Amino acid sequence: MIHAKPALVCTLIAPLFLLSSTTVNANPPVRIILDTDFGDDGDDLAALVVLHHLADIGEVELLAIGQSNSRWDAPGAIDVINSYYGRPDIPIGQVDHKTHEGDQYPSFLVKNYKYDLDLKNVPSAVEVYRRALANAPDKSVKFVVVGFKSNMRDLLKSKPDAISPLSGGLQLTSFVAFSKPREPRR
Repeated sequence: MIHAKPALVCTLIAPLFLLSSTTVNANPPVRIILDTDFGDDGDDLAALVVLHHLADIGEVELLAIGQSNSRWDAPGAIDVINSYYGRPDIPIGQVDHKTHEGDQYPSFLVKNYKYDLDLKNVPSAVEVYRRALANAPDKSVKFVVVGFKSNMRDLLKSKPDAISPLSGGLQLTSFVAFSKPREPRR
């Protein structure tokens, strides 16, 4: 479990990316939706910090974040990090089942830092994604998926509704999936 303050964690990770680019991009920012299994290990925190850094220098616009594991406290922890970076209004969604709380950094963050989210009323990730996609120009959004692909599956299966007349499969533009390597089968 990470016992460091989020400011310290973010401060330790962000300088690595300052070396690559410190100037503002002349191109329009890439619109990103992050889908993450926030809290299972540190790759999710690192991905979120990188995206906030890239938003700070004008490379990306972070439209929405969804979490794909069953941690009930993950949306609050994501909101802590978003607030630290000055983006407390980024929509956050979660997988429909929210069951466990582990002894990992999301629990530490929601117990020790302020967040504005009502953890009992977080919308589904699919709803958040459909709203973000419906409000964006066609083919202008990229998904970054770190972890489970269940929210992506559910988005693809989603039907037209009050948010959009398109099915999720027709709304989806493109996504990049980062997965942990699996052990070869024997």
